[in-house]
Amino acid sequence: MTRVSVLRSVQGRVDAAALQIGSSAWRTEIAGGPAAACTARELLSERFGEVTPEATMHDLHLLATELITNAVLHAGVGEADTVELRVAPSRRGLRVSITDPGADTVPQLQPLDPTVPGGMGLFLVEQISARWGIERTTRGENRVWFELAA
Repeated sequence: MTRVSVLRSVQGRVDAAALQIGSSAWRTEIAGGPAAACTARELLSERFGEVTPEATMHDLHLLATELITNAVLHAGVGEADTVELRVAPSRRGLRVSITDPGADTVPQLQPLDPTVPGGMGLFLVEQISARWGIERTTRGENRVWFELAA
C-alpha cells in the first residue's frame, strides 16, 4: 500500500457536530463517465448542503469533483463502472474518499506545468485540504482521500 500524507491549512471549516451523521459514514456508488462529477456534486449538496458552511461546501464540491474526474480519466471509469464516494466524520473534521477500480499506476502529485492543460487535481487537493493521502487496496483499487478541518 502506498500512502502519502500532507499537512496544510484549510480555507473552509466543517462543523462536524452539525453534520448529524454521528460516528457512521455515508457512502454511495456513482456511475463513471462524463456525468460522474456532476452527480457527485448533486449528491453532496443533497446530503450535506443544509448543514455545511458555504465555503466548506465549495471546497467539498471542488475536491470531490477533481478526484472523481481523475478516476474517470486515469482509471478509465466508464459509464458501466462505478466509483465509491464516502464521507465520514473524523476527529479532525470531515474525511472524504473516492475509490476507483484502479489502474496500472497509483495516483501521484505531478509538478505543475502551466503550458499543459490539466494536471492540477491533486495539487488543489494538497492546497485546500487539511490532510490527504493515497492508498492502494488489496484488490488493486485506488483510494484517494482528503480531510477538511473542523
